[in-house]
Amino acid sequence: TLMQWVGYGLTDMTFCLIAFAAFSLAAWRIMGLARGWGAIGGIAAAGFFYRPTGVVLLPALVWAAWLAGERRSGMGVRTVIVAFLATCVCVTGLFAWLMQDPARWPFEMLRGTFTAVAADYDLGEVVSARLTTYHEPPVALTDFMLISADRFVHFFAPVTADFSGRHALVELAFFIPCYTLAAWLLVRLWRGGGAFEDRQKKVFAFAAGTVLLCFAFSLGVS
Repeated sequence: TLMQWVGYGLTDMTFCLIAFAAFSLAAWRIMGLARGWGAIGGIAAAGFFYRPTGVVLLPALVWAAWLAGERRSGMGVRTVIVAFLATCVCVTGLFAWLMQDPARWPFEMLRGTFTAVAADYDLGEVVSARLTTYHEPPVALTDFMLISADRFVHFFAPVTADFSGRHALVELAFFIPCYTLAAWLLVRLWRGGGAFEDRQKKVFAFAAGTVLLCFAFSLGVS
């Protein structure tokens, strides 16, 4: 069930359906329960044009296609988990470095986007329009890194200080079981427990990669 907290229609709900459909079909493809990538690519392309967030679907499907075609058995789950966390740290630090001076971006493409996002960083913005999350305007690189790190925290945070009690209760009712189960799964995978097949582990790796891509996108769209 998805609850909408505004009094007018948004495309968020339907985009969730598109993104979930693309993810589910790609997971089936990795598991060997479906064939071909045409329909999956079509859905991802629709998401790309439907909302800006849809840009993450295309590299996510490239990752899924690589996993589906990867023939080695016994994926190193610990390696995937450590690589995921290390990549999050590196992406956060690199983005902060670019936000301190967007002219460091070496290509003409996306230069305007980085400049616009840097203007939000200069305000100390963490979550758009939620002033309680803002930092003091950054000066040193460490200030920019703290903003990026805070964006990482708020990417996973189910509530903020200015949520109403009812809003926070609904959020926690979903996210507490969700995060608890995710943590339990990570522990089991880390310890090597559970009778997970290689293809199932690949789906977990696909999910982790998709989350990482969404997080990287959120650094620039608070």
